[in-house]
Amino acid sequence: MFPYLGGSGTSLMKLARELDKKSNYEIFVVFPPGHMGSNIKLYYKLHDLLEFYYTQIKEILKPGCIFFGHSMGGIIAYFLAKELSIFHKEIKPKYIILSAAPSPDFMWGRNLSDSNDEILLKDMEELGGLPEDLLENRELLDYFIPIFRADYKILEDAALVSPKLIDIPAKFIWCYNDKIVQSEKLIGWRKYFSEISVFQTMPKDAGHMYLNTKAELVADIICDYIGEQE
Repeated sequence: MFPYLGGSGTSLMKLARELDKKSNYEIFVVFPPGHMGSNIKLYYKLHDLLEFYYTQIKEILKPGCIFFGHSMGGIIAYFLAKELSIFHKEIKPKYIILSAAPSPDFMWGRNLSDSNDEILLKDMEELGGLPEDLLENRELLDYFIPIFRADYKILEDAALVSPKLIDIPAKFIWCYNDKIVQSEKLIGWRKYFSEISVFQTMPKDAGHMYLNTKAELVADIICDYIGEQE
């Protein structure tokens, strides 16, 4: 499971616990370098980040594995799945579950990583990606701003990569009122996946960061998706 922009493995723990209650899944969560819970330096280039992840996950993946990514995590999951489908087909994901994830080209032409702190934070706040308590804590903001900036740079790199279809099915979870992932940004994934099978919709009031508030419902949808394949 891959977390959202600025997030870490701890951001996925609530969902992991809900999934653990429902079945005997073997769950691995990603701790992005330089983010909370990681002592490794931040990465600012998509290629470097993917190379770092690739060397780690290829040692633990098993045939029939499933990737889950929320928001930015979905984009990272796609690029790693693409690498596996080329170099390690035997352990490529059975399918990918993309949660509130816009297609990689959604950042095309946006250079927020070079913006000043105020513009960067305003963009995240307007899109619903910043919790209220973080905005009110300057010390925490000073910790997270370099992380946000690095992740924005990764997304800007991803937008420059030409779309390539991969033969791994994609399943989606999204919210109708998500300010970041509107329908056209979901449709954009048709340039990246040869098969897009199903969409599950969250309640209208869930917003973009529903992973934090409705983890049990997300876990139910994931279990439904996995059950369909068994």
